Amino acid sequence: MKKLIFIFENFFIERDFDRFGIQFFLDNKIDVEVWDITEFCNKNFDRLVKPVDEAKGDYIKKFKNAHDIKIAFNNLKNTSLFAVYINININTLLIFRLLTKHKIKYFLHSGPLYSSPVWAKRSFLKRIKTFFNKSPADALEYFQNMLLRTFSPRLFGISYIPIYFKDNKAADNTISLKKKLIGRSTKIIQSHHRDYDLYLKHRRKNNDDEKYRSDAVLIDQNFGFHNDQIRVGEVMEPEKWYKSLKIFFDFLKNKYSIKTTFCAHPRSGGEMNSLISGYPIIKNKTPQLVKNCSFVICQSTTAINFAVLFKKPMIFIYNHIHMKIKNPKLNAGEAVRRTASLFNKKPINIESLSDFNLEKELKIDENSYDRYRTEYIKSWGSDKTVDEIIKELL
Repeated sequence: MKKLIFIFENFFIERDFDRFGIQFFLDNKIDVEVWDITEFCNKNFDRLVKPVDEAKGDYIKKFKNAHDIKIAFNNLKNTSLFAVYINININTLLIFRLLTKHKIKYFLHSGPLYSSPVWAKRSFLKRIKTFFNKSPADALEYFQNMLLRTFSPRLFGISYIPIYFKDNKAADNTISLKKKLIGRSTKIIQSHHRDYDLYLKHRRKNNDDEKYRSDAVLIDQNFGFHNDQIRVGEVMEPEKWYKSLKIFFDFLKNKYSIKTTFCAHPRSGGEMNSLISGYPIIKNKTPQLVKNCSFVICQSTTAINFAVLFKKPMIFIYNHIHMKIKNPKLNAGEAVRRTASLFNKKPINIESLSDFNLEKELKIDENSYDRYRTEYIKSWGSDKTVDEIIKELL
């Protein structure tokens, strides 16, 4: 039997079972394993938020240390393909070295929009200041990753990627370690964002449409509770953020009679439920909610893909908490501004609404939507799903 092994550096949740087509592969007589290396590659693992809907099953293998990972690679038999959904850095270096050592057929995806240097551009002085503000352990990790970014990965025992999924045209403009692993022998596959597959699944009218209909949908980013934020140790002050959101929702309701639905982040554990009272909170239904709303309230999440595909107006928002965030990789005010600019819009400070004009905010620049769709979501002609493309590789 053909075998497919997924490697993830984040907890594998029930949504991931559907998102990564596990049932599709099982239905096609493909043996599937999920390797969860979250604990191995996170030195502050104990601080991470454990998901309440973590997937269970014998097919999920968790790895805590390098010894167990090496044994797992040594014991591999009849493995056809590895689906590697991790970033390359000093914490995951061992995985890539073992993939090279055992001559394993595997693929990487080009990665999200925010891997572009435009989203995290910092001057040399800011980089130096960041380095000296870190703890000794974090400074060492930062220095090691800098070496990894500077020199060829081949110097670290990593060969070229066998297969590279180029998900969109924008991938050509990004700077990432993944692209350093592309060589003459690498097979390039022109793919698309997985959100496009979900869009195809939900674009037609169905019986659930009325259930998820609302005036506005807030796409939440689990602000202050997301493990990506916890890993970097930034102080996020989620209570202040969600208090601002509640006030903004009340403003929309009182002035425009707009009912807002809170689209919870798929990795949230309900931490914000007590902070947003009086408004529906729905999880794991982002495509359905966006499809059946009048407009979307958002920040810099890749879930805006659905707003673009379903041609929904977007209102980009921030408050003073976002402006205080220094780490450019997080959902800071600058990231919101840059995302909004892709649609010729300016983000709204929800703590200063005296000049808020809803009619103006709901206007769509269709050219910018088409451009975003082509650059970041669906750049190529094939309508094969990502899962179908992976199946053909086995």
